[in-house]
Amino acid sequence: MSMAGAYAAVRRSVAITGAIMGAIVFAIVLTSCARRAPPDIAPSTTTLTYARATRADVPPKPELAVTGWRVVSLAVTRALATDEDHVYFGDETTRALYDAPKVGGPPVAIGVPAPRDIALGPGSIVWIGAPGNVVVRAARTGGPGEVIRDRGDFTAIAAEGADVYVAELTGKAGTLTRITGPTATQVAVFDSPPRAIVMDATDVFVQTSRTIVRVTRATGDVAVVLAGAALSRLALDAEAVYTTDVRGPSRALVRVPRAGGYGAVIERAVRDAPIAVLGGEAFYLKDDLPMLRRVSARGGASTIVASAPELERVSAMVIDESGIFVGSESAPQPGRGDVVGGAVIAMPVVPLPRAPP
Repeated sequence: MSMAGAYAAVRRSVAITGAIMGAIVFAIVLTSCARRAPPDIAPSTTTLTYARATRADVPPKPELAVTGWRVVSLAVTRALATDEDHVYFGDETTRALYDAPKVGGPPVAIGVPAPRDIALGPGSIVWIGAPGNVVVRAARTGGPGEVIRDRGDFTAIAAEGADVYVAELTGKAGTLTRITGPTATQVAVFDSPPRAIVMDATDVFVQTSRTIVRVTRATGDVAVVLAGAALSRLALDAEAVYTTDVRGPSRALVRVPRAGGYGAVIERAVRDAPIAVLGGEAFYLKDDLPMLRRVSARGGASTIVASAPELERVSAMVIDESGIFVGSESAPQPGRGDVVGGAVIAMPVVPLPRAPP
């Protein structure tokens, strides 16, 4: 049975009650100087309520092309996140946020609306709700969702420790806002739309179509790490930032030191699709094939992780020590531009053989 057919056979709406979000007006003072803190942004007090419900994803599920893969849930998802024991994802069809155990079991709806991006804080989950005009925070175990930003065009989110950073489109430019508890403060302004955020305990990196910008969390200092022609996607490890850019006739996977400098090409013929870095290796999707590959983060020969039809349309990807999780979409039907089905798929991650010392 095809993924689209299986999805159509079992898809049904989850009972969700949504309280109408109150009108909250945020006073934002735009400034291009990140070191001059603008007035704090008034916090929201709106909450979203919903019925916590177990999703009825029951067989038949699609037959996957690779032994060892499994379907976590049938869903058309735009965002994924994982912690030690759970996978978090959205479904554009049921318009909800779900939590599924990594070891298997039925997904549970824990929030609304469906996420366009997800970040995990201490005990909490924060997401940009579809269609991108609201930011919601809730306990990972479920409960009322608190609207912490609204009435904006939000594009990316990241969280670490007590801080949540949200990128927002403002006309043809963009801003970065830090939210700590009830306080929201604008920390940076960009001259082109922000598309992705990654962060750790030290820095926040924001990618626009033309630059990657580093914001030092302790001081608020802003610096351009990389300038490119058509940047897309973002990943981070302890040593470098990773993105894709058009280099010559194709898109390339690029590595740049966190302090900034030359963006070194570590692989070519890369698809404009999610990338990930884990254990000194970079994972990417092949440009013209339904194939996931891996390469040393410092370059060298790449190897195939998997090749299967489920990798033809990947909307989201997260890789951690427990496995690889991808959001796979079915191809649109002829004459229709919308996605008709999809699944969150889990697959094992096998370490690359290492050369002897």
